Amino acid sequence: MCKFSNIKSLDTETQQAISADRAMHEILLAKLATQHTDSSKGYFGPESMTWKLYREPTIVLGSMRALLLQIAHPYIAKGVHMFSNFEKDTIGRAHRTFLSMVRIWFGDIQTANNSARRLHNIHSMIRGQMVWETEDETIVNPFCANDPDLLYWVLATLVDTTLVLFEKTVRPLSSEERKQFFEESKITAQLMGIPLNEYPENLAAFYKRYNKVIIDGTLQLQNEGQEITKALFKVPYPIRRINEILAEGFFPDPVKNTFGFKPGKLFLKSVIIIAKTTTRLMPNDLRYPPHYHQANYRLALSDRRKPRVIERIHYWMSTHINWYFISNKLIPRKASVCPF
Repeated sequence: MCKFSNIKSLDTETQQAISADRAMHEILLAKLATQHTDSSKGYFGPESMTWKLYREPTIVLGSMRALLLQIAHPYIAKGVHMFSNFEKDTIGRAHRTFLSMVRIWFGDIQTANNSARRLHNIHSMIRGQMVWETEDETIVNPFCANDPDLLYWVLATLVDTTLVLFEKTVRPLSSEERKQFFEESKITAQLMGIPLNEYPENLAAFYKRYNKVIIDGTLQLQNEGQEITKALFKVPYPIRRINEILAEGFFPDPVKNTFGFKPGKLFLKSVIIIAKTTTRLMPNDLRYPPHYHQANYRLALSDRRKPRVIERIHYWMSTHINWYFISNKLIPRKASVCPF
């Protein structure tokens, strides 16, 4: 549960800033809507690299890497520390954010917009100040979770982690595939509230900016980040050790010592071998996750095709099992017909 005040209880200047922030986001959504007219297909679709990469379950092995890279940024850690119940619901918060991104990537236009709008509205309320003490002065920097630089870093960790994990656990990507995935990330950026003029123009510029943050001292594990990390790893030792090895093993080299994790090279190598073997041998229908099959079920109905059996199974489960992964969020209610 986020520790937010009601917007009406905030001072007039903050209310105006939040309203202006949300208005700019609506402009971005409206612009995207004019560029993507197939509502059922959503912003990406089955031919996109976004679907092809995020349908691979081994990508989840990089979730701790991305999360820790985010909280290593002092401003992001400060916002999480101030506005979320991270002590009791660290994993729950990360899971909800992940589901929100899945709905952006695999949902229809309305579902993606609603998810993007919800995330953006929550982030617009996350505002604070970073205080930096120097020998000569005290520097106070105000921030908002929707600041383009902070949103960029969150998205950058997702983009880079996805590319790293896919290539390590599935197969190498061609230069064109990497470029296509990056171009599609520009859509995600706008849905998150990043104007295109605030986002890198190409993949080379993206990695120039990304690597600069990695090596220029921006990432610092301060008190807030340390407390969040402790909460994340407050699990039984075997699970904690596995998470440490996976995070450390996939970290960029300059970050490897930031959290003090000990490497487990043999275990990491075994995980990668198992992941590659599973990817190669397991049939796609069994390997791909629920959200991918649910999205394809929606497309089949839209195209007036009979959904495949695996798609009908996942749809049935999404409508009959309350705790099922995505529930029916990726399938409009008007599609609620018996699939068998």
